[in-house]
Amino acid sequence: MNRFTAVSSGLGSPTNADGLAEFAINGETFFSQSGRLLGARGFNVAVVDPQTGHRREPVRTFDPWTSPLTGQALNALADYLESLEPGRLAMIAVCDDAGINPIDSCNRHDTPAVERVVQTLTRMGSQKIGSYCYRGAWSFVAVTGQPGAVAEKLSPGPKVTADVMLPAGP
Repeated sequence: MNRFTAVSSGLGSPTNADGLAEFAINGETFFSQSGRLLGARGFNVAVVDPQTGHRREPVRTFDPWTSPLTGQALNALADYLESLEPGRLAMIAVCDDAGINPIDSCNRHDTPAVERVVQTLTRMGSQKIGSYCYRGAWSFVAVTGQPGAVAEKLSPGPKVTADVMLPAGP
């Protein structure tokens, strides 16, 4: 069995004041970053082989606050997620803030990029991204091409952990 863990916390969280995105395989952390401008603010994505537990590429960070008017980071995130080949394990953790809501709001920005990324994540199996609020914590684990999330957690900011055990392959 392989254990996959995605950890998220929002900025100002009592558990991680700057926010946190963290990924681990079998209890070994391979990515742990705090938020703010030069950190892992936004959506962080780790892609691994669910049978072997090997990472397919470096963790990618998509910071919507760097392009709030154009939606460039959110469109890049949607492009990336939509391009993943079926059968890959995608672990996603928001750090600091996802950039999809106005400040201090649970309403989403009414932009094509926000709607696209929320729809992409919903197609991947998220049932909670639509309830995300400003500076919340959201972690998500799904196998691409399969219906439903394997694990998903949401909170108003304090640290959440999406943790899953999957059978190891040959």
